[in-house]
Amino acid sequence: MKRFIMPCLLLSAACSYQPETPTPPGLPSGWSQPSAASRAQLVSFSGGTACADLERHVEDRVVQEMRVRVEENRRAAVAQWGWRHGNGSGWRLGDDAGSAVGFGGGTGGGTGGSSGGAGGGSGGGAGSAPTDYTTTNNQVLGVDEADFVKNDGTRLFVLSGSSLFTASTWPASELARRGQVHLEGRPRAMFLEGDRLAVFSSDYVETFDAPAWCTSYGGGGGAGGGSGSTSGGCGGWFFNATIVSFVDVSDLSRPRVVARQIVPGDYFDARRIGDAMRLVTTEDFFWPWGLQTWVDWYAQEAAPTVDVLNGLFAKLAADNEARIRARSLSDWLPDVRVESSAGAGPVPLACGDLLSTTASARLGVTNVFTLDLGDPSQVRRQALLADVDELYQSHDALYLAQRQWWWWPGPGQAELTYVYKFDVTQPDRARFAASGRLEGRPLNQFSFDEHRGYLRVATTVRGQGAAVNRVVVFDERGGELVEVGRTGELAPGEQVMSARFLGDVAYVVTFPVPQPRGGYATDPLFTIDLSAPTSPRVVGELEVPGFSSYVHPLDATHLLTIGVYQPPVLTDWRERHLQLAIYDVSDLAHPRQTHTQEVGTAWGWSEAQWDHKAFNFFAAKGLLAVPFADWYRDELGAWRYVSDLRVFRVDAAAGFTLKGTLDMADVQQRHDWCSDGYGCWTWYWTPQIRRSVMADDFVYAVASGGVRVAHVDALDAPLATALFEPSP
Repeated sequence: MKRFIMPCLLLSAACSYQPETPTPPGLPSGWSQPSAASRAQLVSFSGGTACADLERHVEDRVVQEMRVRVEENRRAAVAQWGWRHGNGSGWRLGDDAGSAVGFGGGTGGGTGGSSGGAGGGSGGGAGSAPTDYTTTNNQVLGVDEADFVKNDGTRLFVLSGSSLFTASTWPASELARRGQVHLEGRPRAMFLEGDRLAVFSSDYVETFDAPAWCTSYGGGGGAGGGSGSTSGGCGGWFFNATIVSFVDVSDLSRPRVVARQIVPGDYFDARRIGDAMRLVTTEDFFWPWGLQTWVDWYAQEAAPTVDVLNGLFAKLAADNEARIRARSLSDWLPDVRVESSAGAGPVPLACGDLLSTTASARLGVTNVFTLDLGDPSQVRRQALLADVDELYQSHDALYLAQRQWWWWPGPGQAELTYVYKFDVTQPDRARFAASGRLEGRPLNQFSFDEHRGYLRVATTVRGQGAAVNRVVVFDERGGELVEVGRTGELAPGEQVMSARFLGDVAYVVTFPVPQPRGGYATDPLFTIDLSAPTSPRVVGELEVPGFSSYVHPLDATHLLTIGVYQPPVLTDWRERHLQLAIYDVSDLAHPRQTHTQEVGTAWGWSEAQWDHKAFNFFAAKGLLAVPFADWYRDELGAWRYVSDLRVFRVDAAAGFTLKGTLDMADVQQRHDWCSDGYGCWTWYWTPQIRRSVMADDFVYAVASGGVRVAHVDALDAPLATALFEPSP
């Protein structure tokens, strides 16, 4: 099998990349994809041959991924050919004895919170500021997460449609929309600091010059590629880009875009500490136009034997490789445009700023940009030749997780995740620090946590047998994330549904997925002591019906959760419903579920179940607000949609008290916003309330159509409404 020959792999070393050896013309039957890399090491490129080495490396990786895809399709084609010709091979993928053709491979693989705080805001509002208010529900205190709603107690900013809307929110009775500014692209999220906003929008942006191969092949695109003109050549060549718009909001009535940056890749996520913003974007690779991984159906039908069919796929792979090797580095990594107040122009990626990985993961490009909210002219970029799936940031480090991409497991292989650590202690740059390998798949960002320099991860491990779960602890040593401790296996046959790390304790919830038919399904809540990082241990376990999908600290000894209730033995799906719960964890060895609150019907859901930024707990007032949507039958038996904000008083001793609901039905069902006479919203969908803000004793519900405020003791009597009227 082929191997990458890498004499130096650590970031501190200067690597001289050696290309792979050519693929043998034939391999024996039983070909399988490359085995998983034992370490997710990083490969750097430096010296006078850096760009040439990088080009060869990229092409080797693309060839390997292409051959894996061709092999997947060849196996399926052989199975179908045998089924059609009645030779008994049926649909057993890969059962192609006698084949003398293989398609490459090699060891090493191919790449493929807290709430608010006291304080007012500057400008915009009338009267004094509230004493306390909520802001974005961030996972890590002091690390802000980008969202489409931001506020500072007296002002509210909402991204809706293609616009940024501004509103003054204090005093509550004087809530009013103040201004609007159109933004290019599709606005996704933003940061707020003082009178400055940074808004991230996804868009397709035209490059300055079409790649050379584009003209020669007469079009753009291909697997993972962009779009192009049909009038010969590519015309304008487009790529996924993120537009960073810097907006001055010192005058709420006239928000102004004062600068912008256009950076490569689609918006993935972003974090901020002070003015230092870390923006992560991801890009697919621009595969050559016309590259195919599947032999034409009619050619397959005409193949008289399996050997001939295999030969067709072998020729396809060889032709693809020739096309891949003919491209230049600028075709794989086209120049991008960074535009700011300091000027605009193409910015090529320096070969030394891109690193590759030995991980067996999907090919792509992940960009880590360090931006300055106070200085739009500043941008620093690091790039990783890999596609990532998850992001977590602490005060000192940003972690990116990448799943192993081989879709069928090889003998003895389990599902793997590769983790990359960036040092972000310097506000003006992010630095590659370490990488490591984790067995299993983390659920989301809350599966990760850094404490006292150790990375802790809750993961579900799937392999040849039943899935198991565990918490693993890593330490950074010499550029590698080294496992130093792990718990025993938790809840065999189940998967992690939520996790929360709070200091030296982890709380992990598991649930059987898929649920056994007619079986007994409960939610085990595990309490785990991590005070000794090398010896993490499970202290307690509690089984209750259903599961929690998000865990939030209520106080030092209680947890507040949102999830799904269902009986241990489910006989009617209508017995399921959204549930809030309180857990007493004062005794880690004996956690207790002390209170629950049913919300809505079996049809109901809340965005807070999967997006923690929709979960708004106001600790200063003991109030919880969650957006909620449901379906119900009216008196005539017709189905009706409802979207509102449910507000509860939460007390560790007394449990839940429903304070009421704040709805915006009249705003959501307006039909005079669009010129076609049918309204912006279709008959089967109306926009739902997605966020909320609380300030002193007032609750604000935020939807795409506007914001509404009411006193917490009179939620059915709104004080004011500000309409946004977004374009469709």
